Amino acid sequence: MSLLKKTLLALIVCLASPNLYAEEWQYTFRPGDTLWDLCARYIAAPDCWQKIAKRNKVSQPKHIRPGTRLYLPISWLKVLPASVKVLSVRGDTQYIKAGSNEPVQLEKSAQILVGDKIITADGSVTLQFADESILIVVPDSEVIFDTLSMYGESGMVDTRVRLNRGRAKAKVKPAKGPGSRYKILTPAAVAAVRGTEFRVVSEDVQPPQMRTEVLEGNVGVANDGGEQSLAAGYALKAVAGKKPSEPIKLLPAPVFPALLPETIRAFPWKLHWQKVSGAASYRVQVYKKGIFFESLAMEKGVTSNEFSVPELNAGDFRLAVRAVDERGFEGFEADYHVTVASPRTVDVLSVSSQVMSGEGNAPIA
Repeated sequence: MSLLKKTLLALIVCLASPNLYAEEWQYTFRPGDTLWDLCARYIAAPDCWQKIAKRNKVSQPKHIRPGTRLYLPISWLKVLPASVKVLSVRGDTQYIKAGSNEPVQLEKSAQILVGDKIITADGSVTLQFADESILIVVPDSEVIFDTLSMYGESGMVDTRVRLNRGRAKAKVKPAKGPGSRYKILTPAAVAAVRGTEFRVVSEDVQPPQMRTEVLEGNVGVANDGGEQSLAAGYALKAVAGKKPSEPIKLLPAPVFPALLPETIRAFPWKLHWQKVSGAASYRVQVYKKGIFFESLAMEKGVTSNEFSVPELNAGDFRLAVRAVDERGFEGFEADYHVTVASPRTVDVLSVSSQVMSGEGNAPIA
């Protein structure tokens, strides 16, 4: 077994529950349940109800009390293919189906399956997985979906996304059992989580490098050189073949003025914030808010502590600002929620690369 496989195995063991049933799914019997129904919904193993009864020492399979806990090995569960939903797509974002070499413009109606690839040029895409975890892929990135599966109706999913280059932000739902997996693989290292919010940057250089920044929860990062556990508020850098760096503290969120307008009616409009000690630059992102989710409308890096907000269409927006240190690590972000009262319209899929980078004159949806 290679060092990478050993490292990843150790990482998974550390993230899993350390008790006797670490690799088993726990099911609590409900009123009206039967072992036969349980088998039909969740289990692929033959002679299912007999195996469950024997494994859990159930002497009367027809008379199991509600509230009884049953332990089912993960290997018994049905494994079904899962898909990824496109919540929003903006700009030039290409989609290549598994087994094809023909890129097409990604549409919201697309169903992303295992082996499919998404390439963002000047565009961005917001994706939702089977467990409702969210992944935002920003411009100039490439992702491939290596594993997309779910264990019947248990709520546990196995998601593995390969970020060949570029940047992505993940908000992962808490694990619903030991079978839940969420990994972002890069050429430099692998980030494994069980419910957290974090960012990953995959640099297309030699040797490959990765940066990981954790905003909530914990992330395990591993490669052939070793492994490192990363808590919220910290970041690290991983270079292929070398042990990931020691954790580095994230810069704090910038501070906005006490009084900011709730509504913008005229452009251009400048947003200011206090300088952050240790910041070499700042990243500003503009998100269009929807009823159930938000989507990245544009982003831009600035060197000063101000940003000239481009003309936006009418609607509700969130402006996120975070400091970037001299090593490229991006800190916590400050949020500014604002309503734009300008009745404008634009086809967001035709927004040019200048608009996505914060330049140009077309209003941004």
